[in-house]
Amino acid sequence: LAGRAERVGWSGLAAEAISFLAPGLLAWQAAGMAVAAAAIWLAGLETYAKGLGALRHGKLNINALMSVAVTGAFVIGQWPEAAMVMALYAIAELIEARAVDRARNAIQGLVDLAPAEAEVAQPDGSWRRVPATEIAVGAIARVKPGERVVLDGVVTQGHSSIDQAPVTGESIPADKAPGSPVFAGTINQNGELAFRVTALASDSTLARIIHAVEEAQGTRAPTQRFVDRFAAIYTPAVFALALAVAVLPP
Repeated sequence: LAGRAERVGWSGLAAEAISFLAPGLLAWQAAGMAVAAAAIWLAGLETYAKGLGALRHGKLNINALMSVAVTGAFVIGQWPEAAMVMALYAIAELIEARAVDRARNAIQGLVDLAPAEAEVAQPDGSWRRVPATEIAVGAIARVKPGERVVLDGVVTQGHSSIDQAPVTGESIPADKAPGSPVFAGTINQNGELAFRVTALASDSTLARIIHAVEEAQGTRAPTQRFVDRFAAIYTPAVFALALAVAVLPP
């Protein structure tokens, strides 16, 4: 190497090294850019489309900020950072979607607890299956062993034990006798019960729990409201600062 440097000079040796390594470096860079572009395409195509749509309508939201950031990083050659930013944002979106799905499934699970119909006593002494939404307060309904209680009520006849864990969280079944309350969605264990309905399907304990869960899901936490207000100021400020840096002289 020293002899070669003496013949062609160190500058010539450096030029030869660059000419030798340049094709490989360019090929590696091209491959890296292709991988980064593929990652952005797979992880953030929807985010990118939302961002471009927001920019067309003059809205500077998080999707617009992400689209501009990724595009800028790619243009200046920071393609690994562009792919990483989009991948991390896609992971955050996935985690949020999973949380929303879990909450939605929990609500659906509560809705499925209460049966759609119940046996209701008729004036002639017979029993007829009636939709839960049509059962009036004061009607006499019955629940057989293994069935779920359709509405809130007070036992008028029979003895049994009821698993109230789905509604109250009690781990041990509660004994029921005339005068005992029963709740919609609970499971009758071992005896037939007749009960007088005390609440409509839309006003049962289970319905109120479902309503409370839905309200909790639809209400933004104070921290989330603060972040939204902060983003409404921060995002346009970042765009303005970036534009100033690009346009104004050093």
